[in-house]
Amino acid sequence: VAFVFWRGPAQAGLAVWALLITTAAVMGPEIGQWVMPQGGYVGTVLSIQAETDDSVVLRMRLSRCMNVVAGHSVSLLVPNFAGHVEGHWNGAEDAEVGLPRVARPYSPLGTGWSEEISLLVRCFLPAIAGIRKYPDGGKASRYIRSLAVGDLVDLTEPSGHFCYSPGVVRYRQKVRAVRSLGLISGGVRIASAVQVVRAVLDNPSDDTTVHLLVTAERADDIPLKGALDALSLQHSDRFHVAYTVSQVQLSDNWTGFVGLVNAAMLIQSMPTPGAETAVLLTGPSDSLRDACVPYLLEIGFTRPQLLEI
Repeated sequence: VAFVFWRGPAQAGLAVWALLITTAAVMGPEIGQWVMPQGGYVGTVLSIQAETDDSVVLRMRLSRCMNVVAGHSVSLLVPNFAGHVEGHWNGAEDAEVGLPRVARPYSPLGTGWSEEISLLVRCFLPAIAGIRKYPDGGKASRYIRSLAVGDLVDLTEPSGHFCYSPGVVRYRQKVRAVRSLGLISGGVRIASAVQVVRAVLDNPSDDTTVHLLVTAERADDIPLKGALDALSLQHSDRFHVAYTVSQVQLSDNWTGFVGLVNAAMLIQSMPTPGAETAVLLTGPSDSLRDACVPYLLEIGFTRPQLLEI
């Protein structure tokens, strides 16, 4: 099963969804007043821990217990900042102009019932984003960088079209039994993969084996690498993780793959194709899908095993 998350220059895909979820902003008692979607949560910030140069783990205590299904995400409701060019955000027309707040979805790093939640968030501030051709940064980035311990954050109910349960993956009306699961991920979208990995490994009755390939620009640009390596050592019979980076420094002492994903890399890092095997592609962009899907087909996977979203 392949997951692909489309992302435009100004996150236009997310903006359309945000317009739907924030309709209440103009339907409240007063024009422009925000009305919390039914079933929302309030999170109290417990810690904000840096993972890489541009990503953090935001940990919060929730106003009530939340049940997160593997594959589901929550949305943070953040202030709708204005771009440095009126009506535009990062060089493109801002479809969210006029909304008091906007929604940004993130995959919790854990599953099941809990009164706490941890989110891996990539934070693009304008000073950093200018290098990456995002002069305004990210709206959620600005908000999260401004938070302090004890601050309150609004979240939506968990939701999603994909879910994993022991030995079964479901997407919309499609259901597939799995004994071996491959995951290919990059950037903060690795949170979606970690969520599934934890759901498998935290359940002793789930005998599914998981193979994860993580892509990154540099060795120090891999979020949660320490946690993934620890899980691989602890569950060496059920979980296997590999990494590939675009750039390597002599000081990195790098022992993983180098370069773009290719057929040989997938043969070594993914499960052997079979009737009860699936591969999840969890981002970060169409380029990863375009690079991986042809090679996955080449090494023996079939289209039904590669569900693109």
